[in-house]
Amino acid sequence: MRSAMSNVTVQVGPSEKFGNGKILLHAVLGGTLKSEDIPLIKDWADSVRTSIKSLSEERIASICVIIDIRGMETYSDPSVITIITDLMKSDGDFIYKTATFGGTPLHEMIESVIKTMSGRANLRNFRTEAEALKWLKE
Repeated sequence: MRSAMSNVTVQVGPSEKFGNGKILLHAVLGGTLKSEDIPLIKDWADSVRTSIKSLSEERIASICVIIDIRGMETYSDPSVITIITDLMKSDGDFIYKTATFGGTPLHEMIESVIKTMSGRANLRNFRTEAEALKWLKE
């Protein structure tokens, strides 16, 4: 889905099952995230959270999430970080690993902040989708 007001792109799904029994949820977050995009970002985070809860069927560490951030540019409202950090905190029990791919060095730095603030040690950025998938399957 693309926001009519901006260049923000968000998507949740599809999902698939790995051979190891873990479920992989695909997501996309991209564009320049501005204050007027906060409702869309909140809806995206809520959709990710709902999907994780539904797919996990309350099984601890049963879900892998891969987030395509190749189209990510920047953000101008710091509440974006709060929304994503809250998402990472709230779904932590059900997540085996979360990988992003396609981020810039700036995105990696922001992700490091989110990782620290959310207390999640199982969050990493990769250059390519193939590298991210390999790590998620380990």
